[in-house]
Amino acid sequence: MLVRRLWHRPILFRYSLGASIKAAHQDSHHHFNTIFYLLRLAILVVLALLIAKPQLVDSRSNMVIEGIDIMLVLDASGSMQFQDYSDDHRSRFEVAKEEAIRFIDKRVNDAIGLVLFAKDALSRCPLTHDKKIIKDMIESLKLGDLDPDGTMLATGMVTAINRLKNSDAKSKVMILLTDGEPSEGDMDPTAACKIAKKFNIKVYTVGIGSTKEEVFMHP
Repeated sequence: MLVRRLWHRPILFRYSLGASIKAAHQDSHHHFNTIFYLLRLAILVVLALLIAKPQLVDSRSNMVIEGIDIMLVLDASGSMQFQDYSDDHRSRFEVAKEEAIRFIDKRVNDAIGLVLFAKDALSRCPLTHDKKIIKDMIESLKLGDLDPDGTMLATGMVTAINRLKNSDAKSKVMILLTDGEPSEGDMDPTAACKIAKKFNIKVYTVGIGSTKEEVFMHP
């Protein structure tokens, strides 16, 4: 507007023959008029592009991922606080967490989710390809996030099945990290396995704890 005020002078006189002069194309056509018109048009185009926020997509970065959908089912019951070796002060829960993170680091193209179970079962993280989010989530877990007075193992399995049953992945896997058997009142794990089989979900169990007959350390 400032430039327009400087270059466009107001009309000082009116001529009765102004229409005739204009019709005869004898009026003044200053080249600045065209420049300012093109400048305003260019600014309008730039503003439209800024609002649209166009992005250049590199087709070379597109990858077709045909990974596995994996649900980690982690035992957070009270017995997971035990320590099995006098020379290792890590609890079973800490060992399970470390094993889960080490496993995640090896799965590049797979989607991974997390279910916790103790007296209840909780879907802690849905299937995701963001490995940092799920690793940070596992590292922040503490015993007591769920009521530790129980081991609803089969219920935790069913919770993971609900996350996997509608998956379109070529392979669906559940990895169960636990140190014991279900509590009274939980459903039969065999029934949970049958449900998993119905949805073509493979179940792998990782036992947490010592395989030797030793006295465990209770904190």
